[in-house]
Amino acid sequence: MKKIYLMLPGVLLLLVILFGCSTGSTAVKREYTTLSNNAVQIDISYIDKNALIDLYGNSNNPFARNPNGPVLALEIIGRTSDNIIYTIDMYEVLLESEEGSSQPLSKKWMLGYWEQTLQSTQKSPSGSGKSDKYRGWSSRITGELIEREVLPEVWEIMPGEEIKGLITFDPLRGLKTPVTVKIPVYEPSGTIVYTFEYEFTQ
Repeated sequence: MKKIYLMLPGVLLLLVILFGCSTGSTAVKREYTTLSNNAVQIDISYIDKNALIDLYGNSNNPFARNPNGPVLALEIIGRTSDNIIYTIDMYEVLLESEEGSSQPLSKKWMLGYWEQTLQSTQKSPSGSGKSDKYRGWSSRITGELIEREVLPEVWEIMPGEEIKGLITFDPLRGLKTPVTVKIPVYEPSGTIVYTFEYEFTQ
């Protein structure tokens, strides 16, 4: 009996470590759709607003607390078996629905917006509404999350390497699903190799 009592603290510590390590982006399991054309492969997954909070928390989460509502977020994993570098330009990526089309939110814009918003929030007097909305947020932590997770304006799929990150869109009002995202892939010469299309429902 004494041995059991001695083992209990060790078992509890192991459980705490295991559950503690499972938080963050690995805690939410998602299904990916694989799109491929010749040497280029893209794995893509839609992340709904509940998963955005599960993944990144409620505080310092620019994806779930976007000014126009939770973003439409897609996680992308890009690979190539070719020996050339393929390019994807965010300004050529489109989200299309019956309500129209839109381009992704720029990483540069997101960094600038949240830095300005959170710095002005910290300087605002308490009770101003805006300051209460982001109370306790850190511009440094929020900026680091955007830097780490959001794909840049132009990103490259390198031979033998994997690129992974988010493409985010402002929510569309009165959006009717399904929604299609079109992702053109370019050769180094600037020629479009292929346009991947991914359809999803909210």
